[in-house]
Amino acid sequence: MKVLVVDDNQTFLSQMKKYLSTKNFDVDLANGGKKAIEKLQTGKYSAVVLDLKMPDLPGIEVLKWAHNHQIKSRFIVVTGYGDVESAVEAMKLGAIDYIQKPFDAEKLAKLLHDVCVKKKKKATSSPFIEMLKEEKHAKIILITDVNPAEFERKYDINADKKMWLRRIADDPLPKIIEMMRKFAEEERVIIVHSGIGYLVKTYGKEKLIKYLQAVNKIIMERNAQLFIVYKSQKEKMLLNEVYEEDIASSVDKIVRIYKNSTRRKILQLLEAQQPLTYTQIMKELGIEYSSKLAFHLKTLLKMGIIEKNNKFYSLTTYGEHMAGILDTLISGNSRTVGKIAWFPL
Repeated sequence: MKVLVVDDNQTFLSQMKKYLSTKNFDVDLANGGKKAIEKLQTGKYSAVVLDLKMPDLPGIEVLKWAHNHQIKSRFIVVTGYGDVESAVEAMKLGAIDYIQKPFDAEKLAKLLHDVCVKKKKKATSSPFIEMLKEEKHAKIILITDVNPAEFERKYDINADKKMWLRRIADDPLPKIIEMMRKFAEEERVIIVHSGIGYLVKTYGKEKLIKYLQAVNKIIMERNAQLFIVYKSQKEKMLLNEVYEEDIASSVDKIVRIYKNSTRRKILQLLEAQQPLTYTQIMKELGIEYSSKLAFHLKTLLKMGIIEKNNKFYSLTTYGEHMAGILDTLISGNSRTVGKIAWFPL
């Protein structure tokens, strides 16, 4: 965890660096508020320990600058004893905690540790992060309207190819399509895409729909998946509209599975333990009548959800997608259509 300590007292800075380094923090120092801004412009810090009383530039002004420039570091402010008003003002500007001088260095280390834990939990709270972690052998393409490096740091992912929508000259959409096509020719690819609202605002709804249709074609033709992350309800509603027909088809099939508890259990069982024989499925699900299981297996075979090789039953690729949809319906507010899914940030 990289930490920036800001103070106008060089002795204090040296002591903090020495102590926090023993606690496995990567410590950088800034002697004064102006130096802190220089550091924040060029470096990325998980946390900043910021003294509020500095002669060259008060800590409050540093916080205002950080807020205006969308600096994502978490700030812990250092105040004088009894200076609660300054601490309150700092919290309004985005500081997450404060500590009063004189303080025990161990207390500061604990605060920084808590910041690290909270940040990690926040970064991994989204379902798409968990899905990415399961895909150990896929290449990741990141397309976003914010700084890709910041996106990677915030959500703890490492992309193999990155595209910053706001920094691509002219119309970026054809360039993105071409890049996806080339990248997905030989390897399994996961495309993480944010910035839908930005694309609508910049290029219009009609052009965005054509763009997503072109992306979908690549996804369906190649060994690829698309994870769209949205920031607002408007973006979510737009995605629902774009994929309305696909959603209707998927919903119709998932309803046929979900409304019958036996079919639902078969799908979940094979997702967890496949492949299984007829006898194993019957035993695991506690089904008494063989004819009942045979009927539901036959139905799932016709739907293309499962397949039978010799005496073993397993999910088809399409069945795995449908199992993912079922998991999503049970566990959260994400939406999935085959190889395409969208999640809230």
